[in-house]
Amino acid sequence: MDDPRAERDAVLVPENIGRAIRARTVEALAAARDVQTVAGAAATAMRIAEEAFADLQEDGAVQQAVAGLHCRKYCAHCCYKTVSATPAEVFHLAEHIKATLRPKALAKLKARLRELDEQTRGMSPMERGQARLPCALLVGRLCIAHAVRPSSCRGFNSRDVRACEQSVKQRNVAIPVYVPQYQIFSEAHLGLRQGLADLGLKSTHLELTAALRIALETPDAAERWLAGEPIFCAAEQA
Repeated sequence: MDDPRAERDAVLVPENIGRAIRARTVEALAAARDVQTVAGAAATAMRIAEEAFADLQEDGAVQQAVAGLHCRKYCAHCCYKTVSATPAEVFHLAEHIKATLRPKALAKLKARLRELDEQTRGMSPMERGQARLPCALLVGRLCIAHAVRPSSCRGFNSRDVRACEQSVKQRNVAIPVYVPQYQIFSEAHLGLRQGLADLGLKSTHLELTAALRIALETPDAAERWLAGEPIFCAAEQA
């Protein structure tokens, strides 16, 4: 039987979020193609999605549903899973990290990214979760780049923290999510990808660890990607 709660959740999501983000991405990058504009396109996409989610929460039923989610500060079960990101989100993260981390902290992060990439390269999402290896951005059970986290991280949520705990230890554990939050940020991810593709820029799904490592270690990474160089080949997901 279909879950009536999921059906109710699904109809709450505005249909124009992805289209708006796609249009804004094309508009921005048609005017200027540089790392600041690419990162800015991701920032704009996240702002549009966050505002849409905030608008939904003006409804009392939505407020109640969001308040009932089990996601809390220091809860990091989802930070042990595979994360998919667009190139724009990766550059947004990389620019923030370079601007906010001191040289010693940046060097430590690059070392964690290299080690994690080498440990997880080729793993399936199930294998990645069961390996119990935390995201390189997770320090003291907090994300050091939480403010600029990609749409996949923003959209993931849980109504049952016990299911989250089990999901990193067992196969085929279903995590009950609040559908509108998941859908809004999935739309943001899709809108970004489509906007980049409209401009002839390669925008496949990227595995976050490998992609962020490339963005931080490759000289002029954004400029080379904008010029059509396939710098993210090693991070591409099926």
